Amino acid sequence: MSIVRAVMTLQYRINFGGAAFGAYVAALLVPALAIAGPCPPIDIPITVETDMLQDEHIAGEIIGPGVTCLQFRMDTGEQISLEGSGVRGLAPGTLLHLTGKFARASRCMQGRAFIVSAAAATDPG
Repeated sequence: MSIVRAVMTLQYRINFGGAAFGAYVAALLVPALAIAGPCPPIDIPITVETDMLQDEHIAGEIIGPGVTCLQFRMDTGEQISLEGSGVRGLAPGTLLHLTGKFARASRCMQGRAFIVSAAAATDPG
């Protein structure tokens, strides 16, 4: 059999006789896998970042609406975006203590985002 004919036959089996080709590949691989034996267990340590477990507490004031999220100026002066329930409809100038977590990724498009889990108004002064 010529090389051209052998390649054409192989191409035909791949395109139209996939089952035959699959059986051929399996016949080659099964003995190789039997010789290799089972894979040894892999010991992968599982780590948990502690900053993901603890809520943070921040304070500051509502600045107003942003591109997609409410804007908030922390007592440190940093402007952040707020996500989560309980922060919609708050008026600019409202002083708040917030509990939640800083988001690793956000839809807010303006600076860091804080996901609020609880909000409490504070008295000025």
